[in-house]
Amino acid sequence: MKAIQILRPLRNMQNSNFSPNGCVLRSIGIEVLRNVLKLKKYTEYSVRAQFITDENVEEKAQLLLEQYARTGSLFPHNVALMPVGDDFRYNEEREIKQQYTNYKKLIDHSMNNKRMYNVDISFGTPKDYFREIRKRTKDFPTFKGDFFVYSDIFSEGRPAYWSGFYTTRPYYKILSSDLEHNLRAAEILFTLAYNTARQQKHENAIKIFKKNYEKMIHARRNLGLFQYHDAITGTSKAAVMRDYGTRLFETITTIDIKYKKCAPLCTRKR
Repeated sequence: MKAIQILRPLRNMQNSNFSPNGCVLRSIGIEVLRNVLKLKKYTEYSVRAQFITDENVEEKAQLLLEQYARTGSLFPHNVALMPVGDDFRYNEEREIKQQYTNYKKLIDHSMNNKRMYNVDISFGTPKDYFREIRKRTKDFPTFKGDFFVYSDIFSEGRPAYWSGFYTTRPYYKILSSDLEHNLRAAEILFTLAYNTARQQKHENAIKIFKKNYEKMIHARRNLGLFQYHDAITGTSKAAVMRDYGTRLFETITTIDIKYKKCAPLCTRKR
């Protein structure tokens, strides 16, 4: 029987992340829109941070609008939603005010020169975004094909395409599943063996079980750690994923040893 080859379209977003740093700022280096305050510690962005002034507003606005236009070109309408913020941002009142002030200057400059830029830009909400889309688009296309969300080329200097969920880094997902299965079986066997030792009053065995129970707790913690949303999905950086994999593999090995120690006691006759 001849094999049937199925070709599916593949779509890949051009950025490494969904944050402003990944989508816009990394391309143009407008550090002022990332971290304008040097709060608590220096970062690669805060060290180079600049405030928007009358002297640089035109240059920065042009750079920003170029990136906005690039993002907008990906869609069939001319509306682009550009999130402002990132993980762990806006935890200082000063940062909120400074981000707003800098963006406001850029927006005002763009709107005051509409003939030059041919753009309508304003602060808004997701509701505003979808309202503008519905004014321009009635029928929305149905997505078909495989979806690779991001192209992470910055962490190790080589492309690392990932979307997470069910397919990215399947080996780690298998390890997690195996550990969960083995850990549950070990817990049942451990409970049976421990109670057997208590009933038969094997004091030495009881002491050993109590001591080894700490390793059972450690195994649960390693399994629980891997349930993190950037762990089991496979969307952490390569070095972090290797650490997760080491933890899972070593824990599975430890659990296997517990099997071998518990099983003989469970089958021992009184």
